[in-house]
Amino acid sequence: MASGFNSMSHVHQGIPFSRAASTAVRVSWGSGLWEERILKAWSKQDLKKLKMKTQKEYDPIEKRMAVYRGVRLKEVIEASMNQLSLDQKAQVDLIVLKNKKKQEIALPRWLLNKYSVLIAFLVGPQEQSNESRFYSVIPWTSESEIKREILPLEKFFLSDLDEVKLTNFKSYYEDELFLEKSSDPIAMRGQKRFVQTCMPCHRQTKMPSIQ
Repeated sequence: MASGFNSMSHVHQGIPFSRAASTAVRVSWGSGLWEERILKAWSKQDLKKLKMKTQKEYDPIEKRMAVYRGVRLKEVIEASMNQLSLDQKAQVDLIVLKNKKKQEIALPRWLLNKYSVLIAFLVGPQEQSNESRFYSVIPWTSESEIKREILPLEKFFLSDLDEVKLTNFKSYYEDELFLEKSSDPIAMRGQKRFVQTCMPCHRQTKMPSIQ
């Protein structure tokens, strides 16, 4: 598809990676097969211009309750996609978060639309000392209904966040995980559940084909 992930014609104004500020969260677009570009680098001051939220969640990393203040990741993504065509925006169904330690987690985009997933940069009583750090925060304490989703929610907390990559499942995961024929609606529903539910945990493990 000419206007899809194999076309960068609509992102010619993207920011080269080397120019992104180290104290900002970069929002990038693309896939592993083509050059990736940064759509926008969000500093603390940029994020503060959006609608702020405060959430109290149990931190699975520190094993304690914490108060997070930040903005919805959904709003950051939508504000970053102005350079993309409608078709390119529609193809983004997977959000990959990366941190300075080269760790990464993959979240289905629908999760961000349905629940208040945050990019937080003020954390509890230590907000001043931690203001230069960014965190991904899942509302698994403040929105209990999210626990009904069959997803590894505790793995979606990431500290020292520095990049948000907009991509799609088929670009991010191996082709052998996808059906060659899409005529069977039952099989397609099974494929969607398998990829969105299982793969966030098992991406690094060699998985059998679902053909």
